[in-house]
Amino acid sequence: MKNENAVEVSKLKRVIERASSGAGFAPPVGAQENHTAYKVQASFADNEVERQRRMLIEENEKLNRRLRGAENILASKTLEKKQFMEGASWLAKKSQTEAERHVGKVVNLAMEFDKRTQMSCVDANIRDFDGKKVLMNKDWIKSELLREASQLNVNYRNMFDSVNYELSKALESVKR
Repeated sequence: MKNENAVEVSKLKRVIERASSGAGFAPPVGAQENHTAYKVQASFADNEVERQRRMLIEENEKLNRRLRGAENILASKTLEKKQFMEGASWLAKKSQTEAERHVGKVVNLAMEFDKRTQMSCVDANIRDFDGKKVLMNKDWIKSELLREASQLNVNYRNMFDSVNYELSKALESVKR
């Protein structure tokens, strides 16, 4: 950095020397006056270089702040995405568990229905069934399946209510 500044200073000094010596901007001055004028011009060049250096440092700091801000935004979005995916994974696992439990209950109901149907058989050789027991089985399986479907609906609704509640809490914490 110091080397670059020295090069810039020397370039500016040469430009000023050329402008003052051959361009005819000012009337010729004596040696003593020329030396004083050169010092003023040189200090002007030094001041200009220093001013530009400060501006570059300031701009560099501003760009660094913007870069850190962008990195923070990127990191927070990555964290948000990670948290979202964790939540989605939790919900998928919970849904899968609930569905497996529901399937197990339906299978048990089907086995129970088969058992009850076998019990309503009067004579297995001729496949004679007691009509009253068959009708009772029909009513029983219908009510059990409706109860199971309703319970599954309630379980999923509660799961989604819980997810929405947690989401609203997360959004409130982000707004603060």
